[in-house]
Amino acid sequence: MRTADVPREVMSLAVAQRMNIVASIFAGSQTSIGRAISSLLDRLGDSGPVRALPDGAQRSVLGAVYQHAALGSAIELDDFVFGGHTGQAAVGVPLALGQMLGSSGEEILLSQIAANEVAGRLGVVMTTGPQHGPDLSKHVHEIGHEHQAPAAQRRLERARGTG
Repeated sequence: MRTADVPREVMSLAVAQRMNIVASIFAGSQTSIGRAISSLLDRLGDSGPVRALPDGAQRSVLGAVYQHAALGSAIELDDFVFGGHTGQAAVGVPLALGQMLGSSGEEILLSQIAANEVAGRLGVVMTTGPQHGPDLSKHVHEIGHEHQAPAAQRRLERARGTG
């Protein structure tokens, strides 16, 4: 997938989604749970090659992904695309992994779009299929996030020639 392959409106929505999630990470860091999350990662000795938002702490990729997702969720921002609540994983994973891989901003944005596409399609299947039931929300979040991260990772690795 190349930027030219993506409709202009989708690119604009992806940029808006990134801004919303980054803003929610910054806002979440100001909450008591946000401060506890960052403090916990510090106490666990998490460190690595990725500068995590919002404080620039050097984190492992997993630590940065966790910090981005947890802080982005701390204020309960419900970032939806058709079929799912995708923002925290679709934005947080490419930001952290793309930084570690030395990916361009364009590559990171395209991997975010790929992650949204996978999670949105899975969300539609999960909400309209035979598995629809009392545990739906749990299943949609688990399956959506389990497949978003690998989709973003694969897109970034292929762009770098390592996948």
